[in-house]
Parts: sequence; C-alpha cells; structure tokens
Amino acid sequence: MNEWQNYINELSGVLGFEVWHYDKKYVIGGCEFGLGECVADILNLDFAPIEEAYQAMESVMENTPRHSLPNYETVRAVQRFADTMVDILLALKPYSEVEIAHESLHGMLTDYYGENFNKNTRFTRSDKEVYNAFYLKFHMLRADILRAQLLYADLLENYSDGREYERFYDDVYDERSPKHFDAYGRRYLARDLMSIATANLVDFGVPPKGSNAPEICEIIDFRSLFDFARWELMKSIVMGVKVRRCNCCGRYFANPTAYDYVYCEGLAPGEEEQTCRMIGAQKSHEEKIKNDPIWAVYRTAYKKYHARVSKKKMLQSDFLVWAEHAIVLRDRAYAGELNAEELRELLNAV
Repeated sequence: MNEWQNYINELSGVLGFEVWHYDKKYVIGGCEFGLGECVADILNLDFAPIEEAYQAMESVMENTPRHSLPNYETVRAVQRFADTMVDILLALKPYSEVEIAHESLHGMLTDYYGENFNKNTRFTRSDKEVYNAFYLKFHMLRADILRAQLLYADLLENYSDGREYERFYDDVYDERSPKHFDAYGRRYLARDLMSIATANLVDFGVPPKGSNAPEICEIIDFRSLFDFARWELMKSIVMGVKVRRCNCCGRYFANPTAYDYVYCEGLAPGEEEQTCRMIGAQKSHEEKIKNDPIWAVYRTAYKKYHARVSKKKMLQSDFLVWAEHAIVLRDRAYAGELNAEELRELLNAV
C-alpha cells in the first residue's frame, strides 16, 4: 500500500469513533458525556469558518493540474485548510474532549510534501489523490455538520414533543414540506439531508478502564458525525433528556433532569460571572413581582423595614421579629384570608 493510501486510511480512523452507551451517558475514548451534550455542541457550532475553508479548498481543487511543476502556493493553501479544519474539530465535542493528535489529521501530508516537493519534482497522480482524499473526507464532515444543524434545529423547534417524531419524518419526505435554507441562502430538501452516510456496527462489551460505566455497555461504531448526531438526539428523546435552545443566549443545551429548564448554565452574553440560568431566575423573580400583587406588597414592605435597620432606625432583633410576622401574613394572603390592600396595611402597621 502506497503512502497516500495509508494517509486516507489514517484520516478515516481519526474522524470515526466508538460510543460506549449506558443509561443517560456514554463514553468516547475514555471521556464520559451526558446524552445531548455533543449534539448540542454540533448545533451551536458557527458554520461560517467551515464554509469559508471549504470554498477556498474547492477553488484549489478546481485549479490544480494533474501534471505540472509543484505549485507551492497550492500546497500552502491545502495546509491552511488543514489547520482550519483541525482547529474546528478540536473545538467541537466529542473531538475536543477526546485525545486526538494534530499530526494524525494532516501531519502526514506535511511530511509527504516536505520530503518530495522540490523544483525538479512534477505533480504526480499520487499527489492529486492525496489532495482528493483530504478534501473529500473533510467535505463529508462539512456536509454532516450542515445536515445536522438544518434538520435537528427544525426537529427541536417545531416537533418539541417526542410523540411528534413520526410527524417529523412524514414532513421530511413530503415534497410539499418547507425546504431548508442555510445561512448562505442555499436550499435543501429535507429528505436529501436525511440520507444516512454509513452503516453503524452495534455490539456489546466491557467498557474501557477508568469509566464509570457498568460492566456491559452497548457499543456503536460511528464513521459519520451526522449518524452520531442522529443517534444521540433520538436516544435523548427516548431517555427523556431535553435538548433545547436557551431563552437567554440562544444556544442549545441538554437537560437530563426532571426540571424543565429553559436557561442553560453557560455564561450569559456580556457577563463574566452570571450564567444564563442566574439571569433567568432574576427575570422570573421580576415577572413574579410584576404579576403577583401579594408578592409585590410583601417585597416592598420587606425592603422598607430592612432599610430601617441599615439606617439604624430599627434594631436587627426587631426586624427579625417583623420578618417572621410578615411571612405569616404573606402566607395568609396566599391562602385567600387577606387581599393585597389588607396585607399592605398589616405589614406597615409597625
């Protein structure tokens, strides 16, 4: 087997991975993930840098002759493409968490051209094959991410209930269903996006050492990122893990708990300490005050008397006695024994 064929095989192995699944978790390369965690990361990925790198590489492929003196600018363009795609991979789960050698993705290509390209060497068929293998493998990765983002954002936003899964597929294969548009205005039929790239091998076995997985796990061998995203999202629906868009930052997140969170735990936009969930709690509190006259009366009175303590117009001990009495009055109001106006009068009677 020659060098470019070795390179193709190595690249295919790096982009694929085995998933050891159990309960609401799974293990890849010794790293444990919660269901929905990686597919949320795929949906959140900024696709623009991928598209820019892809377009640049496509131009290189169209303008590279099969037999000519080596074009060093072309070689540098391929390496820029490699660097960009590897940087994107290493920032994307599961690749970002699993140990992947940077050299295994494009180091062989660098070494190959570094050793063989000189002014007396012509651009051979093998050189062209290496280019093609490199380009096509990452082209598949680009297509996988695009398909996952277009299809599964649609599924999560328009078919929120797992029971609507069948209707989603009915719409996917309906010629009259809306077509999907990417950020660049290109139109895609859902049924074309839905096509599965590769067959996945399913097996059972003992998990890798160091894992918290049980003694026997379901093992799925993926060679397509789209297939993996599809499996993870569907498995999340089956296991009751919700993947949804955060009401604060707009990014997708997975929620394995029974509580129906609508805010993620990431840092809120423009914040250095507060998370979206913290800001969401504040908003909920403000909405509660605005829409709940009893709570509004209670909070106004509480702030008033607490300010008296700060200004030394009231003893801390007296305030604590008042606060306990205020809670009793508030609960009576919620029980229907007092209206908001009666509560205000009693709270301010001290």
